[in-house]
Amino acid sequence: MFAATMTAVLMATAGTGVAQAERVLLPDVAQFSDTVDGWRFTLTMTELRVDAVPNLATSQFTREGFVTAKATATIEGEGDLSVNSGYLVLGVQLGCQTDVSEGLELGFDPDLDTFDLNENDIVDFNIFPEIGTKLKAGTITVVGLGAKSMKSKTATIAVRDAHVEVSECAGPVTIRMFASARISTDSSDDSLNAYGAASAL
Repeated sequence: MFAATMTAVLMATAGTGVAQAERVLLPDVAQFSDTVDGWRFTLTMTELRVDAVPNLATSQFTREGFVTAKATATIEGEGDLSVNSGYLVLGVQLGCQTDVSEGLELGFDPDLDTFDLNENDIVDFNIFPEIGTKLKAGTITVVGLGAKSMKSKTATIAVRDAHVEVSECAGPVTIRMFASARISTDSSDDSLNAYGAASAL
């Protein structure tokens, strides 16, 4: 199984003989919906960037890089019913083609892996978790970067240079950032999901 780890750290490299980072700028993404209550609900992902770097372990089975993203959920208009609650989630999906590991520890709360969150979950959510996860070859794992309750008509999560490391993977590694938002009134629940372009790590 391959292991994926993420921490919110900044990295400065110095010296010679080390290959340069490969920076990929990804296009912005926007989703919107007009709810049955009369609200205009919008979700955007901007400033998407993946910086793949040579892994410090110099292992052919390890990929390392840094990701940057901003997710914003906005409620506009004059709805018939007030919005009772809402949340915003930002994360990444990681895929490994060929698995070469055995028995890695699961260090991420599986309940959060599906992002079926309520407000109590969001309060306790670690924005920059250290994650060790099990993933069979050919499948995708989901890693949370942040979650936020909507206390006003706008909520934003911005992540700068979050560290990504994928180990025990013999084949290509693909990364895709995503955001999910939901609002609730007395008569309806509305959700939006946005996905960035996939990029190699």
